[in-house]
Amino acid sequence: MLDTLLRLDGELLLSIQSLHQPWLDPVVSLYTMLGDAGLMWIALSLAMLIWKPTRRAGGTALLALALGLLSLGSVIPLATFAAPLLAMVCLLPVLLEYGAG
Repeated sequence: MLDTLLRLDGELLLSIQSLHQPWLDPVVSLYTMLGDAGLMWIALSLAMLIWKPTRRAGGTALLALALGLLSLGSVIPLATFAAPLLAMVCLLPVLLEYGAG
């Protein structure tokens, strides 16, 4: 089952890569750059504020972006602290097996 999925995944990747067009490189680069700083989501949320039926969703999206920005400062230190601990927990069975062997 896993071999079949890996084969299908590889074939899909190769078929996507065969669609490459050099003239699209700047377009895709710009599109990717917009997502780097969340500019696409900010612009989309602001656009949603203009049209009355989507104002509430636009406001909610901007609020979510603001809360994400505010909470980022407190999450990063926790994540950097937990990473070594997670690595130790994941390596513990390997270390025990190596030491017992």
